[in-house]
Amino acid sequence: MEARKFIIDEEKVLQKLDDGTAPSDLLNTEVYADALADCIERVPDDKSFTIGLYGDWGTGKSTIIKTLENECAQKSGKNYKFITYDAWKYANDSFRRMFIYELQKQLGVTQTKQMERFYDNINEDVEVRHKSNPGYVTAVSIAAIVIIQYCVKLIFNRL
Repeated sequence: MEARKFIIDEEKVLQKLDDGTAPSDLLNTEVYADALADCIERVPDDKSFTIGLYGDWGTGKSTIIKTLENECAQKSGKNYKFITYDAWKYANDSFRRMFIYELQKQLGVTQTKQMERFYDNINEDVEVRHKSNPGYVTAVSIAAIVIIQYCVKLIFNRL
């Protein structure tokens, strides 16, 4: 069985060093970045993987990623590509469309006409809004009630 590495999350007291200067890693992101770098280095080259970094707003996720990115660039002989997606930036847009857009942009993929049409297509958003439209929900609910009544009637007629 593969060994798993866990990081114990503990509260850190931020304070000045004896010489009066602040520590360079105030949020203690290096311990997390080191553990992630170790995990990344252990993955065979022919395998792909995804890392999820979860936490509340302001808990240092972006800082951990920046620390990890710097560490991988300095210490690793491998060329890693970090893709970052700012969900807040696109909060009012389609997640799928804007995520693919960011991937395309950050990977340096030339935008084709088909991609351009995909990014400009608002049908995806309209469809989601349509499904939450009260009139649509009412119509689907009435149809469901009629179908259920019909099925119940069929069942009782067979008895």
